[in-house]
Amino acid sequence: NIDNHTYVSVNEGKVRFTTPSGTSILTAGTQADYNAATQSLNTATEFSKNTIAYATKQLSYNGSSLRTVVNDLKLHFPQYNIEIPATMAKCKISGDYNLEEGIHNILLVLAATLNAELTFNEKQHSASFVGGTCQL
Repeated sequence: NIDNHTYVSVNEGKVRFTTPSGTSILTAGTQADYNAATQSLNTATEFSKNTIAYATKQLSYNGSSLRTVVNDLKLHFPQYNIEIPATMAKCKISGDYNLEEGIHNILLVLAATLNAELTFNEKQHSASFVGGTCQL
């Protein structure tokens, strides 16, 4: 439940999603979004597998921006502050990342991919990318 929205994403099987606005039958690969403020129910035929990363523990990207990857990591590791230079925000990232490997290992792989240095500040639970090269 985020900002008056309730999301349901179905990876396999079938789910009945009932709201004051109506009922929707969701099947594998579909998603519904109920907005309580407007009392509207929207369904989508496809959703990103990263939507269910809380269950699968996998994030997967194919040409996504580093900014997108970092934003997703912040959702799964909210106590961690990750900073990237503006010049790297649009760097394209492709690959699969296992959340169970931990934030440090994932960030080290990203830094190596981008030829960047990574500095950690354990007391502040933060990491910063420095330098690096990428294709936009």
